[in-house]
Amino acid sequence: MTNSNRLTDPATGQPFADSIVKAGNATLIPKLQGMGISPIVITDTPYPGTDVPICLSKAIKNVGSCAVSRDKGIRANRQQTSIDVAVENNAQYLDISNWVCSLDTCPVITGNLLMYRDSHHLTTTYVQFLTPLIDAAVTPYVDGVRSRISAS
Repeated sequence: MTNSNRLTDPATGQPFADSIVKAGNATLIPKLQGMGISPIVITDTPYPGTDVPICLSKAIKNVGSCAVSRDKGIRANRQQTSIDVAVENNAQYLDISNWVCSLDTCPVITGNLLMYRDSHHLTTTYVQFLTPLIDAAVTPYVDGVRSRISAS
């Protein structure tokens, strides 16, 4: 399961407070666990703050200008809230921030790969590039769950 950093209240259009997201997840995770589902909480994709293809089309000779600082691209409070609620409920979590951002920057191109298809969704190509990392991070947890299920 993942949380969008941009979850908004439909009535106001304003982002939900971290406390509301935390309370919702603190309710959801135990419900899933009660149904025999072992959720993995995945932190949200860093937010580039602009429609990346449009930015790149305007800055083709300076693609770095479309990048954002890590502090701006990652909503640290929301990321930590997601991690905290996973830990508090004995759920696994996966923080993908370091797979998308460096220590100080969230680029929009890595090597020759376009990372974003719009203002917040990763491209299929970049997700395929990340798949071995995700698989390596998730497989031990999934295998452990399978072992516990088989043993019971």
